[in-house]
Amino acid sequence: MMRDIAACRRKMLIPLAETLLEVRRGSSTPHLNLELQEGTVVADRGWRKACIILAGLHRAERTIAERLMRQAGGTRPGPG
Repeated sequence: MMRDIAACRRKMLIPLAETLLEVRRGSSTPHLNLELQEGTVVADRGWRKACIILAGLHRAERTIAERLMRQAGGTRPGPG
């Protein structure tokens, strides 16, 4: 499922990243794929939107959310 999210979101992410970074169109895709394979970035759903986020930030946000939910006595929102 995460691969589907990443593939869908790349259509929007890649052109934006290439414009912001001022690089040649199409040059970012292999780099993003490599980062996803190496686990440097993670494809996930955040607030019902597919996103690609830095792995360290992703882990930190999930840890904080889990602790807050545990303190509140609820369950963690979103997919596993």
